[in-house]
Amino acid sequence: APRLVDARGTAAGTFTPRGTVLVADFETAPPLAELALATREALLVDLQQSGFVQAVPRSRMEEALRRMGRGPDEPVQGAVAREVAERTGAGVVLATTVARAGTRYVLSGRGLVPESGEELFAVRTSAGERNVLQALERLSREIRGRLGEAAESLRESRPLPEVTTPSVEALRLYARAERILATDIAGAMDFLRAALEIDPEFAMAHRLAAAASVNQLQFSEAERHIALAWAHRDRLTDRERWHVEAVRASEVDFQPWRAEELYQRLLARFPDDARAAFNLGSIRLSWLGDPEGALPVLRRGLGRDPTNLTARAMAAQAALILDRPEVADTVAEGVPGPGADLFMARWRVTRAFWADDREEVRDACAVLLAGRETRHPSADDREVCGSLDVAYGDPDTGIPRLEAVLDDYIRESRHRNIAHTLHALTVAHLLSGDTLRAKARLASALELLPASDMAEPDRYITRTNVRIHATLFGWEELAAAAEVAYPPLGDPDGLLERGGEALVRAAASIRRRDGGGALAELEGAFPPGAMPMGWRTFDELLRGYAFELLGETDLARIHFARAGNRGWAGIPALTKDRIHLPLVREALARLGTDGGRPAVPLSPLPPAAGVGAGGAPR
Repeated sequence: APRLVDARGTAAGTFTPRGTVLVADFETAPPLAELALATREALLVDLQQSGFVQAVPRSRMEEALRRMGRGPDEPVQGAVAREVAERTGAGVVLATTVARAGTRYVLSGRGLVPESGEELFAVRTSAGERNVLQALERLSREIRGRLGEAAESLRESRPLPEVTTPSVEALRLYARAERILATDIAGAMDFLRAALEIDPEFAMAHRLAAAASVNQLQFSEAERHIALAWAHRDRLTDRERWHVEAVRASEVDFQPWRAEELYQRLLARFPDDARAAFNLGSIRLSWLGDPEGALPVLRRGLGRDPTNLTARAMAAQAALILDRPEVADTVAEGVPGPGADLFMARWRVTRAFWADDREEVRDACAVLLAGRETRHPSADDREVCGSLDVAYGDPDTGIPRLEAVLDDYIRESRHRNIAHTLHALTVAHLLSGDTLRAKARLASALELLPASDMAEPDRYITRTNVRIHATLFGWEELAAAAEVAYPPLGDPDGLLERGGEALVRAAASIRRRDGGGALAELEGAFPPGAMPMGWRTFDELLRGYAFELLGETDLARIHFARAGNRGWAGIPALTKDRIHLPLVREALARLGTDGGRPAVPLSPLPPAAGVGAGGAPR
């Protein structure tokens, strides 16, 4: 059974509540290296249960190593650990070891002053092979007590096997997955699948697999892992359980306000939780249409985890949406670690597009796509650059790029990307004057994206987007076919269904030249303070057409200009925003603003309205 072998000293009085410790990599002999990885992960999980102490995230440790001229995989031990602690502002270094003594394992932890290496306390436990996690738990509770945490708080913490897994091997695989998730999602998923084969009820592994699936837009897998993590939520720390509850609220129940509330609660109790900050920023940007609220919380998260490139791109994009290019450049520059070159190549494209510098966009895309692996979690770089070609009225360049990436998406079953690319190709063919091919391209969505193959929200988003475009361009039979092919969500008052159906009805009103009817539909489409970013441009574009039909030219210009916001349209996943720019330019030109009229009329307004620049494509 686990037993306490030695315990002496204390940091109480010198270590302040909510202070930070650096958990060094366990020192051990090579045969125990994998056990050391698992036990370090278990120690971090137990520290997560504490409201008294914070641990330096691995990402900040790796950033400090890079500033020291060392590789991110170098063991953080000894003098290296002390220097990393100084650079990250940690008050104590936890120097840890695991060793074999006969049939037992011995685990030890020492609290050191980073600047001098002076020992503040030392704790040692031992246990047989079956009870390593219990020994680690005993070690952790002793460490927390000697840092100054109250005994009552320690008693409230649950046993480690109850909030992780009783399998050391499953925990080791989880630790491997977490270390590579940012740079190798596929490899991380392999580790997680192996961990879940050992312990199918390992809720932490399900939670991480759900997050990885969301990042890859694989919503069927995400929903499955979220459901399993929720079913076994009693095997999570409070922090992890709130994370699961929040992602369930946003990705399964489509309740962004509930998710926002949960992430705010998380940050109130755990101010150092970078993941909560990033997810809160994402909710505010993608669900609530609130870049002003998203930007500071994203930057707060980057202060804790500067290596998260997805969050960094999101923060820079929020600054561009708010017309703050200096802030965007500050956020984007100085990217640490692996992936910096690719990040900056993508940022160059985004920044040039926001500045409306067509030549720089062309050059930046050429550099980005030249001999580079182009996979991106939300949108392949070829999709981004191909849709930019369409946005600039260059279908001859855009169509081959989009067709090439569409073939890859079909092979990989990337449903949302397939849909986005089909919409882009539809507009590209319209720009080329090939209306029949444009209609056939949009209709192919019903064949390539059968409802049975997709999870929500992709199924309902596809149903809505195809119907909006088909209705606007006068392809009523295609709109009706999409309505039959894809089922509704089932909650007419839900955020997505209520808003999506209102957008379709508003598009039908525009085709009937009923501007007032369209505005009436749009006014009730979304609750105040909520606008899913994928439908923001549709909403603004339809409002522009509605006010134009009503003769309210100034208001029409305002909404068309909002529909053409290049900050929003630069987000990789928002291909639909980019491809609407030719419609925006045509509308602004028609209203007397120099928008650069496309060579082919695209306006969905019928000529009988007296405001179109030619008939709608039929």
